[in-house]
Amino acid sequence: MRTIKKIDAACLDEWAKISANAFPGMKINSVEEMAQLKERLEKGLAQTDAHSYGLFEDETLKGVMRLFDFTMNLHGHEVAVGGLGSVSVDLVHKKKKVARDMVAYFLKHYQEQEAVFTALYPFRPDFYKKMGFGHSTPMTHYTIAPASFPKGTKEHISFLDASEAEAVKACYGRYQAKTHGMMSYPTATWDSVFEDVSFRVVGYKDGDAVRGYLLFKFEPVGNGNFLANDMLVRAFIYESTEVMHELLAFLHAQADQINRVILTVQDENLHYLLSDPRNGSGVMLPGINHETAVTGLGIMFRVLDVPRLFEAWNDRDFGGQTCRLCITVRDSFLEENDGSTVVYFENGRSALQFASAHYDVEITLDVSDFSSLAMGAVTFKQLLRYGLVTISDPAYTDVVNRLFWTEDKPQCLTTF
Repeated sequence: MRTIKKIDAACLDEWAKISANAFPGMKINSVEEMAQLKERLEKGLAQTDAHSYGLFEDETLKGVMRLFDFTMNLHGHEVAVGGLGSVSVDLVHKKKKVARDMVAYFLKHYQEQEAVFTALYPFRPDFYKKMGFGHSTPMTHYTIAPASFPKGTKEHISFLDASEAEAVKACYGRYQAKTHGMMSYPTATWDSVFEDVSFRVVGYKDGDAVRGYLLFKFEPVGNGNFLANDMLVRAFIYESTEVMHELLAFLHAQADQINRVILTVQDENLHYLLSDPRNGSGVMLPGINHETAVTGLGIMFRVLDVPRLFEAWNDRDFGGQTCRLCITVRDSFLEENDGSTVVYFENGRSALQFASAHYDVEITLDVSDFSSLAMGAVTFKQLLRYGLVTISDPAYTDVVNRLFWTEDKPQCLTTF
């Protein structure tokens, strides 16, 4: 018989073995490294915003996962989001639906917590798309020559240390409050910012307040020259254009020492700031097109309850549109979320109706694509062009597109 329940310290040995085998990249190859892994796992048990669960079969641990309690800025509204991470299955029990059962438990758990969305970073996007998770904004990976950043003043820039941790958190909180898609950080992430000596934090100081910061580390280029290093930027947060330009000026000033600045952000337009946007690969794409960056898809989101989503949006302006819309979502993995929701929009304000209420137009799509649409990662017209949504009356295409259109695609720096 299968049960899923919280893990305690008694499970550490099996938990560590399962995790080490599931993630060979952790390189747990010695007794000492296994002991360090168990220490990290045990430390995680004490977190209040993250919870460790195991799937047991006849009291034997077969799989583990971590559940995270997040908040997210959803088009200016703070909503609860459940995060799923560290999904690991005992190697000899793979292909026995262990991961599937754990994901189902995760979704039910956060439905009961009245979360609006769930989120995860997929080991395989296709696996989780079948379970209703939709893609979000791609990450753009830039490899930039420091001299390509704009010059400028750096008078407010200085190194930050642990004594300024609360000011850094406050800066992130303000940025999250005005940036769609931004999620809270797990406690463990904040703990590591100043504990990991390989990372440096440079910030823009305004009196005692931090208005922006860069979190980065140095990485050897790998050509045998110990003087040749890249700068790997893990966080780039700024509250204003002025702050951004001083942080970029700091990066520009590293041209005499740093080979390339490696910056991965959800900003496909950063090249407008660069004097030379080429990434140094020398690759030419078909035609006369210089390779400037590579992109990748990471975090995926899933709507848990369509009516609850619109309740969370009760004061959102849906593009000033007036329309009676039936949204039919196909959700084979979460049956209670499968079906139709009727929403009346009047001058951009929404009101839920009974499922049998009269409507002007109906759209039908998979929950994964609806999740991406609701997040603003893709437009309705794009989904329609790809054949991923149907509309009962094409005359309403522009209206529905404006209902879900957002000026800014979702941004998210939270990893888990």
